Amino acid sequence: MTRAGVYAADIRMDHSGGAKASSPQLDAVTARLRVGDTLTITRLDRLGRSVLHLITLRGKSRERGIELKVLAQGIDTSSERAMFGMLSVRAVSV
Repeated sequence: MTRAGVYAADIRMDHSGGAKASSPQLDAVTARLRVGDTLTITRLDRLGRSVLHLITLRGKSRERGIELKVLAQGIDTSSERAMFGMLSVRAVSV
């Protein structure tokens, strides 16, 4: 994450598992994000547990002017919006 330009003090990690739709760290981080910010995550499947959850999170973020960068899959929604839906299906499928 630091190699991707994320300040160490801004890195948060959740340790919850299962199909829980929300997580304490994700909730705290998304509440702090503002217009023009980018949420950087390691992998898309770490953000949401289902396609619907990913699409809902992305829709809410887009409405707030927040971009998403996924390091492992090379996704940057500021330039690859059309690919997000297709890749989210692949990321959470078994």
